[in-house]
Amino acid sequence: MSTATNLNELQEQVRSRYNGLSKRLQQVAHYLLDNKNSVAFDTIAILADKANVPPSTLIRFANAFHFKGFNEMKLLFQRHLMGEMDNEKLTYKQQYKKEPPNLNEPDYILQEFAQANSHALQQLAHQTHKDMLNKTIQLLEYAETIYIGGFHHSFSAASYFFQRAFSYPL
Repeated sequence: MSTATNLNELQEQVRSRYNGLSKRLQQVAHYLLDNKNSVAFDTIAILADKANVPPSTLIRFANAFHFKGFNEMKLLFQRHLMGEMDNEKLTYKQQYKKEPPNLNEPDYILQEFAQANSHALQQLAHQTHKDMLNKTIQLLEYAETIYIGGFHHSFSAASYFFQRAFSYPL
């Protein structure tokens, strides 16, 4: 089996070899498949902590899939993420190729703001795991004190969260 050249190839290789991996490597595989963005940005120490494995297990995982080291494999995750961003830029350019936008028009600013936030919310919904969400809700439900901080631009979001989260009986 050759070394994967993109994230989709790596994911396919991981899925096809999953049952033949050791328990620890399966644990790494599960984490990597479910947390692409985290793998792209976090250090090996942070990833190991999040996956509940020693850092050496991440290196062994990369070696098992014929990478020279973990950072070589991590590049696939980073390139994939950059490719997603490039696709968004291309869509934006194609959208305004016919008629260049007037950047000072209020309706243009509103459209851009709404589109960006809509995309961010879709990504949030797509990347949030149900079990983690349920665990978070349970922790909040049984917490003695919950602090919500919203400073500067995030004040309105924090205020909205407080209003929505605590307007229902627990």
